[in-house]
Amino acid sequence: MSVKKGDVVKIRYTEKTDKGKVLFSNKDGDPIEVTVGEGDLVKGFEEALIGMEKGDEKKIAVDPEKGYGRRNDERIKTLTKGYRDGGVKKGEEYLHYDFYTKRPIKGTVLEVKPKIFIVDFNHRLCDKTLQYDIEVVGIEKPVSPPSE
Repeated sequence: MSVKKGDVVKIRYTEKTDKGKVLFSNKDGDPIEVTVGEGDLVKGFEEALIGMEKGDEKKIAVDPEKGYGRRNDERIKTLTKGYRDGGVKKGEEYLHYDFYTKRPIKGTVLEVKPKIFIVDFNHRLCDKTLQYDIEVVGIEKPVSPPSE
């Protein structure tokens, strides 16, 4: 049985920079469970899972276009300080709720001024080609809703 979009897969993987620095690994730990195609993983990783079978291992390189994207200056925002923003500091992670996507987004505070602060919401791994060592530990087909 091979992985298809919509399948729930259990995987172990190692994520590395193109220079080999390990960013994440659960190779020696419990597998994580994701639904393929739901955007829980970068696009290139999800595409690589398609067609793999339980027990398969694969090494892939994911370029920025199918990874965390390219740096976009429009993702650098100037925010007005509110009552909860008094303690922001340069270099800190900042969590902002996006009312359009209804999801929190992380950024890094670049500059703090008396009434405003500037946050870079580009992903810290944008512009990076990443290496992944992937192992498929299990595959579950999606459960169909009961018919009426």
